Amino acid sequence: MSELDPYQDSSAMSSAASGLTLEEQIEDLNVPKKTAPHFLDTDPQTLKYFRMIKNWFAFERQKQTENRLERIKAHNYKDGDQWDDEDKEVVEGRGQKASVFNIIKQNVDWLVGTEKRTRVDYAILPRKKAESKEAEAKTKLIKYISDVNKAGFARSLAFEDAIISGKGYLDHGVRSDNSEEPLYVRYADWRNVWDDSLAKERDNSDGRYQFFSKIVDYDIAVAMFPGRADVVRLALNQSDNAIDEFVETDVDPESDEMSEMGNPLEMDNQRDRVRLVSCEYKVPTKQKIIRGKGLGALNGVEYDAKNADMKHLVDSGHASTFDAVRMVMWKMIFCGNHVLQNRKRIYNHQHFSLVPMWCYKKKKDNNCYGIVLNQIDPQDDLNKRRSKALFILSTKQSMAETGAIDDHDVFIAERDRPDGHMEVNSIAGVKLIEERDLAEEHVKLMEQDIKFIESVGGVSDEARGVETNATSGIAIQTRERQAHVTTAEPFDNYRYSFQTSGEIQLSLAEQFFTQEKTFRITGDKGLPDFVDINMPGENGEIENDITATQADFVVEADSYHATVRQAMFESFGNMLSKLPPEMAIQLLDLWIDLSDLPGKEIMVERVRAVNGQGNPDEDPDDQEVKMKRLAEQEELRRQQAIEDKLLGLEISLKEAEVEEKRAKSERDVAEAKAKLHRIQTDINLTKIKKAEALNKIEMSEKMAKPAKKVERG
Repeated sequence: MSELDPYQDSSAMSSAASGLTLEEQIEDLNVPKKTAPHFLDTDPQTLKYFRMIKNWFAFERQKQTENRLERIKAHNYKDGDQWDDEDKEVVEGRGQKASVFNIIKQNVDWLVGTEKRTRVDYAILPRKKAESKEAEAKTKLIKYISDVNKAGFARSLAFEDAIISGKGYLDHGVRSDNSEEPLYVRYADWRNVWDDSLAKERDNSDGRYQFFSKIVDYDIAVAMFPGRADVVRLALNQSDNAIDEFVETDVDPESDEMSEMGNPLEMDNQRDRVRLVSCEYKVPTKQKIIRGKGLGALNGVEYDAKNADMKHLVDSGHASTFDAVRMVMWKMIFCGNHVLQNRKRIYNHQHFSLVPMWCYKKKKDNNCYGIVLNQIDPQDDLNKRRSKALFILSTKQSMAETGAIDDHDVFIAERDRPDGHMEVNSIAGVKLIEERDLAEEHVKLMEQDIKFIESVGGVSDEARGVETNATSGIAIQTRERQAHVTTAEPFDNYRYSFQTSGEIQLSLAEQFFTQEKTFRITGDKGLPDFVDINMPGENGEIENDITATQADFVVEADSYHATVRQAMFESFGNMLSKLPPEMAIQLLDLWIDLSDLPGKEIMVERVRAVNGQGNPDEDPDDQEVKMKRLAEQEELRRQQAIEDKLLGLEISLKEAEVEEKRAKSERDVAEAKAKLHRIQTDINLTKIKKAEALNKIEMSEKMAKPAKKVERG
């Protein structure tokens, strides 16, 4: 028996079941041989904090036992495991099945489905006007990180834990694997986490410590900490490895022994596995802090005299330092009775890596609980009353006088048959009892149980789309709003944890995304949008420098309040229909922007192109916006010049046309005058000719008159 494995025989079964000895499991890892005491086993500071941390861990495991049993019970009820062994034995002993009529599950599913259907959006806002472009790049970067980490699905899992048992967790950090994106956001099972029970804030910011426990295979643990393979092997045989990941009982703070309730997933396990415990804890420390304008992510962090950039900033007067006492975050990982790692955490942010997502908090002791806790009693009552009602309807009672029945067993067997035929000595001496009314009373109480479960969970029939006695649209909408008001606190806590998670992601991005990078996100129109960050520009400056500025993460509530926005859209539409057309067209883009229609951005752009309105959300001081406005103004001037020229040409054409018509009119007048003159001349000639003819006639008549007088005489 080796010195490193004093309990070698006790692990023989698991090693044999795996088909490999402990040495064979790690022989490919080139684990270094132990030659001298490890620094972590002798360092007084490490040993001091390790004793303190183990006491904290033992205290929290003991104090939170009752609450964690309560929380796992809530999960069991949601999953349909609602009968305890004693009641189940009684029911099955009378020939019935312990049936479950799970109303809790549909309430939980509705709330979880609501979160998935109305996932909120967010944006990164600049702290200065000149940093708008960098903030926009950070928004796209965080969206890219969320996409590759499937952060939306992780938040949904954490929200489901919160709704059921009271609290869920999101884990944040940086990977060392260069094949993946450095930042990660992932779901963490609450059964592996122990918060500081004295913390009051929802984000645990006033907590002193946070524990995360994980069971891993022996060879994986050695691969993670090759220099501590000897103590990992020792931990295989310590009682703290008797594995359960969600509840601890019978903890003695003065002892290293912690007995635990068995986890069904681990009880039959034949692999060599050890428990690793990570503790992030805060240590009060006096520090020099660097501060100054334009320092970006360096502003407010600890001054490091060995850092050439920091030293240059301070020496050149661009930054200054000041002394402060801060709670500095450290991280310790231990296995059994030995420390595997202890160092100051490298992140600039001072949040714990595991962000809690609350549902409700008990005022008495700060313990969490979900919507299921207050539904357990009526759910038990529902199941048991259903069982009793069914038993009453399925059985009969009887009373018989002595001697009225010869064989009681045969009588009872026939009595309980649906088509039973009973032979008795005296009918008057036998009485059958059927309590149908009692079964009906149980059913009425069951209906009350169902209503109470729905009301306490905030999920009404109207919210689930079930037909009710509410006939008018206003009544239905009122009851739907009541459901949303009842469930407002869990969703508000969800947004709070979303905000904290986003702040951590932003801080990590500002700290670790220092290299040139091009990434793809899905644009507003569903097309790929490629974004460059930390790229050298033409003037020598870095474009979209992520680390040069600091910004703020803000959760946008618009998508969360979809019902309110829809109501505003309908009211706005009714108002537009009553306005004059020329006024309605000027407001049309704002109306469409309130809708949830696919492709509404394109519609808004086209409407604004028609009515000439600009985007009210644009920053007028942004350089791109200024260039865009100048281009639009230049285009307007060009269009105006073209219109002026066209108008001048049109006027010239009109004048030429008028001149031509005037000349033609003058020619027509001259021709008319000439024609009139000719006509007048003709008339005058005609008159002359007529006068001459008359004159000739008169002359002829005069010459003819004297000759006639002579003849009479």
